[in-house]
Amino acid sequence: MTLWLDDIRNPIAYGCLNADWVKTVDEFKSAWQTGKYSHMSLDHDLGACETCMGPLDPEEWLVLSGGLSMPHCPHVGTGYDVVCWLEANPELWPIAKPEVHSSNPVGSKRMLDVINRFYK
Repeated sequence: MTLWLDDIRNPIAYGCLNADWVKTVDEFKSAWQTGKYSHMSLDHDLGACETCMGPLDPEEWLVLSGGLSMPHCPHVGTGYDVVCWLEANPELWPIAKPEVHSSNPVGSKRMLDVINRFYK
């Protein structure tokens, strides 16, 4: 079974039918440590908390940024935080190499650099 980390995208809409959907780094860590999952698919930008978002919702943020960035803050974290956590706890890496489905090219590269160090 796959653990899908994304704040917006529903895994079913992206062809990942056998997945549980979590939206934050803390939710991911809690779910992953149950041992229920063999695969993971990770997004990088996971949104921002209400305090950091201010009066904007994610759709308004996208419009104001011209679709070039997604909101994120240190309180919610990113997919990069997840792979760094896995790197610090190597016994938690899955047998199957994690997938990165982020639209953020810089964030994806950072995540894949960590993943590829483990899966040589």
